[in-house]
Amino acid sequence: MENDFENFPLEQLDDILSKFYLEMRKCCGGVYKTSSFKAICHGLNRFLPNVDIVNDAKNFPKSTESFKAMSAEIKRQGGGGIDHHPPIESEDLKKLYNYLDVSNPVMLQKKVFIDILIHFGRRGREGLRSVY
Repeated sequence: MENDFENFPLEQLDDILSKFYLEMRKCCGGVYKTSSFKAICHGLNRFLPNVDIVNDAKNFPKSTESFKAMSAEIKRQGGGGIDHHPPIESEDLKKLYNYLDVSNPVMLQKKVFIDILIHFGRRGREGLRSVY
């Protein structure tokens, strides 16, 4: 297949996208969750200039149907939900904050770090060490 798909005519792009949506898989062979599937499609939409592949069902009927069908299939297979980590128990938070003495600069820094992770961090400390 040619690499400059952003220059394809709309009909050809529609055919390619309809096949892509149905065959899109993770590197391990499994299907993506619904949120990841939608994110990839919206990322493609941002990449393509002057074309709206997500909201233009008139020019992209095949790919729109394929997208809807694959989204329904992913949900049917149980990939529609998001797996969240359980929240931190309130008793554990109390123990943690009682341990952190804010008069000590090092402990104050740790408290601020924990507050940032709890309130703004999406996945806690997951992958944090790999950054450094």
